[in-house]
Amino acid sequence: EDLVKDVIEFRLDGAFVTGPIKHPQIQQYDVCFEELVLVTRNKTFNLEEFSIEPFLVFSQGCGYRSKLEQWLKEEEIMPKRIMEFSVLETILSSVALGLGITLVPRSVVKHLAVDEKVYLHKIPEKHSIISTVFIHRKDTYITNSQQSFLQTIAAYEVNRCHSGQDK
Repeated sequence: EDLVKDVIEFRLDGAFVTGPIKHPQIQQYDVCFEELVLVTRNKTFNLEEFSIEPFLVFSQGCGYRSKLEQWLKEEEIMPKRIMEFSVLETILSSVALGLGITLVPRSVVKHLAVDEKVYLHKIPEKHSIISTVFIHRKDTYITNSQQSFLQTIAAYEVNRCHSGQDK
Protein backbone atom coordinates (compact mmCIF):
# COMPACT_ATOMS: atom_id res chain seq x y z
CA GLU A 1 0.00 0.00 0.00
CA ASP A 2 2.83 2.39 0.83
CA LEU A 3 4.51 1.77 -2.53
CA VAL A 4 1.28 2.42 -4.43
CA LYS A 5 0.82 5.64 -2.49
CA ASP A 6 4.42 6.68 -3.23
CA VAL A 7 3.87 6.13 -6.96
CA ILE A 8 0.59 8.07 -6.93
CA GLU A 9 2.22 10.94 -5.03
CA PHE A 10 5.25 11.07 -7.40
CA ARG A 11 7.77 9.89 -4.76
CA LEU A 12 8.55 6.81 -6.91
CA ASP A 13 8.61 6.44 -10.68
CA GLY A 14 7.41 2.85 -10.37
CA ALA A 15 7.26 -0.16 -8.07
CA PHE A 16 6.79 -3.91 -7.97
CA VAL A 17 3.71 -4.66 -5.86
CA THR A 18 1.12 -7.33 -5.25
CA GLY A 19 -1.61 -6.94 -7.82
CA PRO A 20 -3.93 -6.32 -9.29
CA ILE A 21 -4.12 -2.60 -8.53
CA LYS A 22 -7.36 -0.82 -9.30
CA HIS A 23 -6.66 2.91 -9.34
CA PRO A 24 -7.49 5.39 -12.11
CA GLN A 25 -4.00 6.93 -12.07
CA ILE A 26 -2.07 3.65 -12.15
CA GLN A 27 -0.85 1.67 -15.15
CA GLN A 28 0.18 -1.89 -14.32
CA TYR A 29 2.08 -4.68 -16.07
CA ASP A 30 1.83 -8.32 -15.02
CA VAL A 31 5.19 -9.73 -14.01
CA CYS A 32 4.40 -13.11 -12.47
CA PHE A 33 1.98 -15.26 -10.51
CA GLU A 34 2.88 -17.39 -7.50
CA GLU A 35 1.21 -19.96 -5.29
CA LEU A 36 0.80 -19.05 -1.62
CA VAL A 37 1.14 -21.87 0.90
CA LEU A 38 0.56 -22.15 4.61
CA VAL A 39 3.85 -22.90 6.37
CA THR A 40 3.93 -24.81 9.67
CA ARG A 41 6.34 -26.82 11.77
CA ASN A 42 3.88 -29.73 11.86
CA LYS A 43 3.23 -32.21 9.08
CA THR A 44 -0.53 -31.87 9.45
CA PHE A 45 -2.65 -28.76 9.80
CA ASN A 46 -6.31 -27.94 10.31
CA LEU A 47 -8.13 -24.61 10.47
CA GLU A 48 -8.74 -24.85 14.21
CA GLU A 49 -5.01 -24.32 14.73
CA PHE A 50 -5.49 -20.65 13.77
CA SER A 51 -7.11 -20.20 17.16
CA ILE A 52 -4.12 -21.85 18.88
CA GLU A 53 -0.98 -20.92 16.94
CA PRO A 54 0.35 -17.37 16.56
CA PHE A 55 0.32 -16.14 12.99
CA LEU A 56 3.62 -14.61 11.85
CA VAL A 57 3.15 -11.95 9.16
CA PHE A 58 4.47 -8.77 7.62
CA SER A 59 2.83 -5.46 8.56
CA GLN A 60 -0.53 -4.24 7.23
CA GLY A 61 -0.40 -3.59 3.50
CA CYS A 62 1.44 -6.80 2.63
CA GLY A 63 -0.28 -8.75 -0.13
CA TYR A 64 0.33 -12.11 1.57
CA ARG A 65 -1.26 -10.87 4.75
CA SER A 66 -4.23 -9.44 2.84
CA LYS A 67 -4.84 -12.79 1.16
CA LEU A 68 -4.69 -14.52 4.54
CA GLU A 69 -7.08 -12.05 6.13
CA GLN A 70 -9.58 -12.48 3.25
CA TRP A 71 -9.44 -16.25 3.61
CA LEU A 72 -9.86 -16.22 7.40
CA LYS A 73 -12.71 -13.71 7.18
CA GLU A 74 -14.57 -16.02 4.80
CA GLU A 75 -13.99 -18.95 7.16
CA GLU A 76 -15.08 -16.78 10.12
CA ILE A 77 -11.86 -17.58 11.94
CA MET A 78 -10.02 -15.24 14.28
CA PRO A 79 -6.34 -16.05 14.79
CA LYS A 80 -5.18 -16.40 18.40
CA ARG A 81 -2.42 -13.86 17.96
CA ILE A 82 -0.84 -12.00 15.06
CA MET A 83 2.84 -11.14 15.31
CA GLU A 84 4.33 -8.70 12.79
CA PHE A 85 7.85 -8.96 11.41
CA SER A 86 9.73 -6.98 8.80
CA VAL A 87 12.14 -9.69 7.58
CA LEU A 88 11.07 -12.84 5.74
CA GLU A 89 13.98 -14.90 7.09
CA THR A 90 12.92 -14.09 10.66
CA ILE A 91 9.38 -15.26 9.94
CA LEU A 92 10.57 -18.52 8.34
CA SER A 93 13.11 -19.22 11.09
CA SER A 94 10.43 -18.65 13.72
CA VAL A 95 8.08 -21.07 11.97
CA ALA A 96 10.90 -23.66 11.74
CA LEU A 97 11.37 -23.29 15.51
CA GLY A 98 7.66 -23.96 16.08
CA LEU A 99 6.79 -20.43 17.19
CA GLY A 100 3.88 -19.97 14.80
CA ILE A 101 2.59 -20.32 11.22
CA THR A 102 2.71 -18.11 8.14
CA LEU A 103 1.52 -17.72 4.55
CA VAL A 104 4.14 -17.04 1.85
CA PRO A 105 4.86 -17.97 -1.78
CA ARG A 106 5.94 -21.58 -2.26
CA SER A 107 9.04 -20.39 -4.10
CA VAL A 108 10.53 -18.66 -1.04
CA VAL A 109 10.10 -21.59 1.32
CA LYS A 110 10.38 -24.78 -0.75
CA HIS A 111 14.06 -25.21 0.17
CA LEU A 112 13.12 -25.48 3.87
CA ALA A 113 10.41 -28.01 3.07
CA VAL A 114 12.89 -30.25 1.25
CA ASP A 115 14.93 -30.45 4.46
CA GLU A 116 11.69 -31.00 6.47
CA LYS A 117 12.39 -27.94 8.59
CA VAL A 118 8.86 -26.79 7.77
CA TYR A 119 5.81 -28.26 6.03
CA LEU A 120 3.79 -26.65 3.27
CA HIS A 121 0.01 -26.87 3.13
CA LYS A 122 -2.23 -25.89 0.24
CA ILE A 123 -4.90 -23.29 0.86
CA PRO A 124 -8.17 -22.82 -1.07
CA GLU A 125 -7.39 -22.10 -4.72
CA LYS A 126 -9.21 -18.76 -4.83
CA HIS A 127 -6.81 -17.44 -2.17
CA SER A 128 -3.65 -19.26 -3.24
CA ILE A 129 -2.56 -17.33 -6.32
CA ILE A 130 -0.89 -13.96 -5.92
CA SER A 131 0.36 -11.74 -8.70
CA THR A 132 3.28 -9.36 -8.86
CA VAL A 133 2.80 -6.32 -11.06
CA PHE A 134 4.94 -3.37 -11.99
CA ILE A 135 3.13 -0.05 -11.65
CA HIS A 136 3.66 3.57 -12.65
CA ARG A 137 1.43 6.61 -13.00
CA LYS A 138 -0.51 6.72 -16.27
CA ASP A 139 0.37 10.38 -16.77
CA THR A 140 4.11 9.93 -16.24
CA TYR A 141 6.46 10.74 -19.11
CA ILE A 142 8.21 7.51 -20.06
CA THR A 143 11.93 7.95 -20.76
CA ASN A 144 13.84 5.71 -23.18
CA SER A 145 15.35 3.74 -20.30
CA GLN A 146 11.92 3.26 -18.70
CA GLN A 147 10.49 2.17 -22.07
CA SER A 148 13.30 -0.36 -22.40
CA PHE A 149 12.56 -1.61 -18.89
CA LEU A 150 8.84 -1.99 -19.70
CA GLN A 151 9.74 -3.91 -22.88
CA THR A 152 11.88 -6.24 -20.78
CA ILE A 153 8.92 -6.87 -18.48
CA ALA A 154 6.65 -7.52 -21.47
CA ALA A 155 9.19 -9.97 -22.95
CA TYR A 156 9.46 -11.86 -19.67
CA GLU A 157 7.40 -15.06 -19.46
CA VAL A 158 4.52 -13.51 -17.53
CA ASN A 159 3.17 -16.84 -16.35
CA ARG A 160 6.31 -17.70 -14.40
CA CYS A 161 8.22 -16.35 -11.43
CA HIS A 162 11.70 -17.24 -10.28
CA SER A 163 10.25 -20.42 -8.78
CA GLY A 164 9.23 -21.80 -12.15
CA GLN A 165 5.62 -22.16 -10.94
CA ASP A 166 2.98 -22.01 -13.64
CA LYS A 167 0.20 -19.46 -13.55
